[in-house]
Amino acid sequence: MGLFLARGVDHGTAHDLAEEVFVEAWLGLSRGAFRGDPSEGAALGAWLRGIARNLAAAHHGRLRRAPKALDSAELAQVAQPRATGGHDGGALRQVIDRLPRSLREVVLVRYLDELSGAEAAAVLGLTEKAVERRAARARGLLKEWLEGAEING
Repeated sequence: MGLFLARGVDHGTAHDLAEEVFVEAWLGLSRGAFRGDPSEGAALGAWLRGIARNLAAAHHGRLRRAPKALDSAELAQVAQPRATGGHDGGALRQVIDRLPRSLREVVLVRYLDELSGAEAAAVLGLTEKAVERRAARARGLLKEWLEGAEING
């Protein structure tokens, strides 16, 4: 469920999507979609996180396509000026959302899901070196953007 919450999914929907991960996994196991050994925890965990990542992406895709009207509480929240100084979670999330998809996925999986480089590589279908390079690029951009926000803030 934490993977969904880290990607900005509301609590109720995150709970539903977490349940859906296990339904998809059960169906996938019966179809032979998992190619590894189910008793091997790391491989199975990476496969489950991959299912969750795909479900989260599909959820966000549906939200982007659906027309949405802002209610008065959301309008008030948007209208509030951003506090100067430190970075709250919302400001950091906005900056992370500006990253190109390939870098954003590495940040979400590597840091928000707290996976090792090897685990992140398995989930994303990359080499560990590619994860390291993308994470370094993402950190550089985030630092640059956040420092620029403080100066321009």
